[in-house]
Amino acid sequence: ASKIEPFIESNYPFIHILFIYLDLASAIRAYLSSEFYFEKQLNLRRINIVIYEGFKHIYGYDEDDKSLSFWKNYILSTFENSQEKHIIESLNIIENGLKELSSDTSINNTILRECTVHYRYKERDNLLALFNELIKLNPIIELNKSFKLLILLPKLMEIITKSVELKGNIEINKMKLSNQKNIEIINNFISMIENSKTEPKTKKDVINTLNKIKNLLASDSTLSYRM
Repeated sequence: ASKIEPFIESNYPFIHILFIYLDLASAIRAYLSSEFYFEKQLNLRRINIVIYEGFKHIYGYDEDDKSLSFWKNYILSTFENSQEKHIIESLNIIENGLKELSSDTSINNTILRECTVHYRYKERDNLLALFNELIKLNPIIELNKSFKLLILLPKLMEIITKSVELKGNIEINKMKLSNQKNIEIINNFISMIENSKTEPKTKKDVINTLNKIKNLLASDSTLSYRM
């Protein structure tokens, strides 16, 4: 289980970003197919919420968010020592896009988020605030920032795929080293048994069993990881 855990953990942000992509694409489609003004504004609200929540996990708005973000913990941390030119270029392109979005104050709209999620928050009635926020939403501005994020998401998924592959191969290399040490130990046992005065048939059976274990370890050492 401990060997599989890094693979599961590495795939989590990819799956999360895929869901953000699907949610955002669905919200945009719903807006474009809306017929009435207020229906359109409600779908703009949905687009806004997907962008707000999604961007918070991907990159973040403040230092606390960024310290927990997918960008810092699953991407930059993996490639911090990379010398591959195409990886560095991809990281720079994506980060520039994320920085541009993070400077857009309309994305980090905490008032809209609160009144959308909580129509009533404690003693505060948010319905009037929600109505006012919906009226203010500008379709051009909202769709522009949603398309910018929508373009970045496949690039993020691509770089995360490379990150998962790199982490997977690191774990495989650790496994290979561990298996090689165990193979050396088994070889020493086989050598000791061969030189012992054990009954020939017992000696042969034990050596055959150890060789089978050794072959299994050797086959594990040929593994490579692909997502």
